[in-house]
Amino acid sequence: TTSGRGLCVDRTGSAAGRIMFLVDCKPDSQQSPETNYMLYSDDDGATWTLSPDVVFSNANEAKLEQMNDGSLIASVRQSGNRGFNRASYDPATGTTVWGEQYADSVLWQAVGHNEDILYYSRATQGRPDIMLHTLAPTAWHRDLRLFMSIDQADTWHEVMRIQPNGSRYATMAQLPDGDLAILFEDYSLQTGINYPICFFTITKKQILQMYKQLTIGN
Repeated sequence: TTSGRGLCVDRTGSAAGRIMFLVDCKPDSQQSPETNYMLYSDDDGATWTLSPDVVFSNANEAKLEQMNDGSLIASVRQSGNRGFNRASYDPATGTTVWGEQYADSVLWQAVGHNEDILYYSRATQGRPDIMLHTLAPTAWHRDLRLFMSIDQADTWHEVMRIQPNGSRYATMAQLPDGDLAILFEDYSLQTGINYPICFFTITKKQILQMYKQLTIGN
């Protein structure tokens, strides 16, 4: 499983509280292309099931998020692109049906990095939909940036430059007060093989200002 957040879907139906991760597999041999599948548990992690359905092929580190309508979106690491796939999800039966994988030209990355996707506006029903994505587009894991989508991940816009130097394994969480927390390995302070962990927050006010700028610009 990829480092970072997993996903616990809404607690409704017979699959209430299903825990989900995307896993990076080599089904045939060490030389085979890597493929993403979904791993899930319906008993608080006591037992796990690996879904046979391919989420994304020819990719590795992947993150999973649930949209406000209950559907799922996968964001995966590829060289040269950020890959995505979407799935319908039935909370009554736990059935997941994946669509066709695609690449996003705005979230371009030279070699690919383990990044994160977050549906920021989930707790604010009736307010603007805001999705966030971290990305380091350049080689050598440099120039970590924050991107925002206001149309449910159809299009993305860069809104902040986080770390101009090297970084890896960025992950995000929305704090109870609405601020955004970001955690990542900071390569600018590397000592030998050790990488300090950088934690910082972006205020809710800043996030809403970024949203306002996008709506004015569009």
